[in-house]
Amino acid sequence: PQCYELYEKDEEGCDHVKCPACRIDFCFSCSCLRSPTLAHGNHYHRPSCRFFTEYDKGDERDEQCSKCQEVNGVCERPDDLINGMHIPEFYEKEKKLLQKK
Repeated sequence: PQCYELYEKDEEGCDHVKCPACRIDFCFSCSCLRSPTLAHGNHYHRPSCRFFTEYDKGDERDEQCSKCQEVNGVCERPDDLINGMHIPEFYEKEKKLLQKK
């Protein structure tokens, strides 16, 4: 994720991964953060992810979502990755939230 630490997923395991270095939970398939996905649903996976599902209703602020807490409102759904690269700024604030806990 944001820290660029190498990580490996167990071939038998699910696609939920926790970085051993920065402790951020994310999807191995699309690198979306786990907190918004758990709070809002699979439409918070990236559109190219195999777990993504369409959802055309409005989203609401969710107290369980770290991104909603960060923006003090409804967080944005993640875009697809640019050229398959992670966007470091997206994870920096999540890392700071985890350090506060």
